[in-house]
Amino acid sequence: MYFNLEDYDSAIRDIDRAVEIDPQGEYFYQRGLMERRIDNYDLAIDNFHQAIELNPDNPEPLIDLSVTFRLVGDFEASVEAADRAIEMAPDNDRAHSARGRSLKEMGDFEAALSELHIAVELNPENWRAVEDLAEIYAWHLDDPHAGLEWYNRSIDLFPGDGWRISDRGVLHGRLGELDAAMADFERAAELDPENPWIWVQRGITMRDSFDDIPAALESFERAKEINPEAYEPFEQASETYRYYLDDLNSALAEIDQAIERAPWYRWLYTVRAEIFRDMDDLDAAEAAFIEATTIEEGDAWAFIDLGHFYWDVLSEPEAAFDAWNTAVEIDPENPHGHHGRYFYNWHNLGDSDAALADLGRCIELEPEFPWCYWDRAWIYVEIDDQDAAVSNFELYLEYAFEDDCPECNQEAMDYLASH
Repeated sequence: MYFNLEDYDSAIRDIDRAVEIDPQGEYFYQRGLMERRIDNYDLAIDNFHQAIELNPDNPEPLIDLSVTFRLVGDFEASVEAADRAIEMAPDNDRAHSARGRSLKEMGDFEAALSELHIAVELNPENWRAVEDLAEIYAWHLDDPHAGLEWYNRSIDLFPGDGWRISDRGVLHGRLGELDAAMADFERAAELDPENPWIWVQRGITMRDSFDDIPAALESFERAKEINPEAYEPFEQASETYRYYLDDLNSALAEIDQAIERAPWYRWLYTVRAEIFRDMDDLDAAEAAFIEATTIEEGDAWAFIDLGHFYWDVLSEPEAAFDAWNTAVEIDPENPHGHHGRYFYNWHNLGDSDAALADLGRCIELEPEFPWCYWDRAWIYVEIDDQDAAVSNFELYLEYAFEDDCPECNQEAMDYLASH
């Protein structure tokens, strides 16, 4: 009763006494749920372990152990706990959902889809699985049609949820279904008028799908009014001024406001550096890129961006190499650090072995990274290994986006035609 009334102190006081009187597995399980509700994840995990030890045939503590491991970011442990639950209870939809959600966080979207589909087949009202299927299709696999189908099912389960309807509006906009998009945004704002994110989503869609810049800026302003401390409306307004209105001064003012609200978010500092770069204030740009490297400890991307600034803008190859090398040291699993370092090893040193090693590692980490194949192909052209060049141009064309660099695609096709 206390738990349902959200009086968690009283609830835990009583469940502690119950455990003291009679340490049953069910009581440890209930205490784990309560500790998790108030974000005491370590205590929740300990209680679930004790519940499992006392009642090893009950899959529910294993499922909630999996959920809790996911919440603390230990996705491998989460999957392992879910595997044990599924082995014990293969028809438990929560177990499949828990496993699928952690696989999604690990980036294994195909395996996640398999588990989440099983969860929904077992229980069509498993809203978490439905919601994750919508998210994976819409935002990770770039399949807006399938995403729309699953958002429809999610909204059927929660017809009064403005957030879900707003997300569906974004998908309608991406599909060019503008009337449906506007209807969704109007409905979402009606249901949840004080949700700033709905207005941010509306602004992005008005800008990117409708090309209605005044309406987009109006939506971002509405989001700012609702929550003046949110950084997202300022970030999106900055992007609008920068890319759509070519108003760099306003873009800089907006991103400064975003940083004031989210000083912990490294990407905002990188945007500010890029705006200074676009304004040809290279000293300020360099200082801002360097500042970005100090915001989040262990952030390889800040050094990757700094390296490209030194290489592409300031023509300082040694400084670029130092930045990219630091990125590789921080995160050797990030392919872009290796790709950046290739530039120095090949174009500055002419060291084909080191350059090929970096590109090989890049491809090993991200096999569908088209530019690694493109760059490797041209090295093979230079060292007169035509078979390897042909193979890499073919792989580049397989993974390249058609409109990303049409002249590059044509060059690759011309080489293949002549060899």
